[in-house]
Amino acid sequence: MIVRFLLFTLIAGQSLALSAQNTIKWEALLDVRYSTTFDGEAGYVYMKPIYGESLLALDGKEIEIKGYVLPMDTDGKAYALSAFPYSACFFCGGGGKESIMDLRLASTSRRYKTDEVVTFKGVFRLNDDQFGLNYVIEEAEPVE
Repeated sequence: MIVRFLLFTLIAGQSLALSAQNTIKWEALLDVRYSTTFDGEAGYVYMKPIYGESLLALDGKEIEIKGYVLPMDTDGKAYALSAFPYSACFFCGGGGKESIMDLRLASTSRRYKTDEVVTFKGVFRLNDDQFGLNYVIEEAEPVE
């Protein structure tokens, strides 16, 4: 009986640990540096992200992250998630590119307000396209 209880406790504990592993903090996204890169076709220099091992390991995995919602259009279809509220975000304040991510919502039936604090889950992707944000959450859904 005691063996069963210990086995159940061990399995339940591992299950909780595994589910907790997909919740990340914004600090985890700091494992990036930048390389000055020249785009010969366009004729300008941009900063190309070089991701660390911890971020490469997250690429393609389902994650959860809590942040401030930033609407990116007036139609309520394009959003970003920021570590900081609008007044201090990457676009308007002192946050870096690692403090914001592109939210590609699974459903656009709900509209979010600026600075609404929401935890989203979805598939984490790294982006090195010079025109996009470093991080993307695909099939993003709010965690209730």
